[in-house]
Amino acid sequence: MSAFREVIGELTVSDLAEPVITEATATILAEISPQDKESESIEIPLVKEEGDWKLAGGGLSDRPAEDGDVVRVHYILTLEDGTELESSWDGDPLEFTLGDGQMITGFENAVYGMKTGETKTVTIPPEDAYGLHDEELLREVDREDLPAGVLLEVGAYVTITYSNGTSQNVPIVEVTETTVTLDTNHPLAGKALTFEIMFVGVVSPLAPRGTLP
Repeated sequence: MSAFREVIGELTVSDLAEPVITEATATILAEISPQDKESESIEIPLVKEEGDWKLAGGGLSDRPAEDGDVVRVHYILTLEDGTELESSWDGDPLEFTLGDGQMITGFENAVYGMKTGETKTVTIPPEDAYGLHDEELLREVDREDLPAGVLLEVGAYVTITYSNGTSQNVPIVEVTETTVTLDTNHPLAGKALTFEIMFVGVVSPLAPRGTLP
């Protein structure tokens, strides 16, 4: 102890403040490409700014995702039978604001609390995805009201335009001699959805689009 006091001069051990750490390196084991089931260890440099750990040079924060955060995630969406519908891995990660209703409820709930490099797989029931299939959204129209040249058979699609100017491609689910029944439910209504999610990070307000760790 005496040698230590000689080095620091007049200070004593009791005078020393707690060390302030401003730089660090985080090592995470991330499933980089879920479709290939490959995992590897990644070292990510961190810096501390205004009390918050952020990825150095990446414009992303390493803290857990909270309500109101702009976040980036990679995901793969599949149906219960394993059919893959969407994947972000061929391009940039998905960026959205938690809690503002951009995403379905079940997906947002899965992302809350995730941190950089964390992965999870969740199956979301229809109630927290695109809702149950609603029989009241089946629309029966007269055949003569449909444009000439439209293929009138089950499984074919018709584009309908609403009074507010929006349009929707809807499938034909029944055809009779005089009427055609259209299903205006969301295409994924009534379906459970499975998401494989890899959390990229919370976006700093100054982070440019496309800046990745």
